[in-house]
Amino acid sequence: MKGRGATGDSKWIRMFLLVMMSTGVVSGDLLYTIRAGDGITLSCENVIKGHRNCDTTTWTYSKAGKTAQELVTHGQVKYRRSDPLSLAGNCSLVLRNISAEDAGLYICQQYEGEGGGPSHPDAPVYLSVVTLREQTEQNKVTFTCSVSPYDEWFYTSRHKVKWLFKGNDVEKDHPDIKTSSPFSCSAAVTFQTSTYVYSSRFNLFKCEVETENKQQLFTFSSGPTGKNPPTTTSMVTSGGKTDTTE
Repeated sequence: MKGRGATGDSKWIRMFLLVMMSTGVVSGDLLYTIRAGDGITLSCENVIKGHRNCDTTTWTYSKAGKTAQELVTHGQVKYRRSDPLSLAGNCSLVLRNISAEDAGLYICQQYEGEGGGPSHPDAPVYLSVVTLREQTEQNKVTFTCSVSPYDEWFYTSRHKVKWLFKGNDVEKDHPDIKTSSPFSCSAAVTFQTSTYVYSSRFNLFKCEVETENKQQLFTFSSGPTGKNPPTTTSMVTSGGKTDTTE
C-alpha cells in the first residue's frame, strides 16, 4: 500500500478537523469522559472488513490550538508516549494512564487502495478527562474536581461540574462545608479536619460531571490522587447518572 501525499492529506485533515470542532458532537458520535489515571479503549466504528492487522486504519488526534498528530498510520503506532499506545484486535485505540493532556478529538480513518483520501466515513471519538485533587492547608481540606474538555473552543458550554455530599447537592448554608467554582469546568468543596466529614471524606463526596445533558459521578476511589485507579471505559450513551467508582 502506497503512502498518501503528505501535503494534500495534511490539508484535508486540517479542513476536516476545523469542521468537526466547529459543529461539535452530533448524534451517533462517541463521547467519553473519564478520570485521570484510568485507561480507556476508543472504539473505531468504521473498520473495513478483511483488513490485515489494521493495515487500513489511521488514528489522528487534535485539539484546539494544537497541530493534528497521526498516532497510528496504516496499523503502525507512530506516536510515542510514556505509557505506550496500542491497537486492539478490532483496531480500537488503547490508551493507558490518561492525563489531562490526552483530552481532545480522536478520529479513526480507513484507507483502502493506493493513495488518495479516506475510503470510508471518518469515525470521531471525543475524550474529556476529569482530574480530582485534594489539598490540605493547616486544618482545612479542599477537594477540586476539574474537567479538561475535548474542545476548548466550547470550554464553558460542554461540561457542568459540581460536588455532591451524600448523593445530594451541598446546602448553601451548610455549617461544615463550603463550595465554590474557581474556574470554568471546575468545582471545589472545603471542610475542616476537625469535623466528622474528614474521616469519611472519600465516601461522602462525589463529583458530578454533566456532559451533553448526561451525568457521570467520579470519586477518589480508595484514596487521593497520585495512585493509578483501576482501568475503566465509561462512556456517556444515554440519560441518567453513570457511577465510575469501582
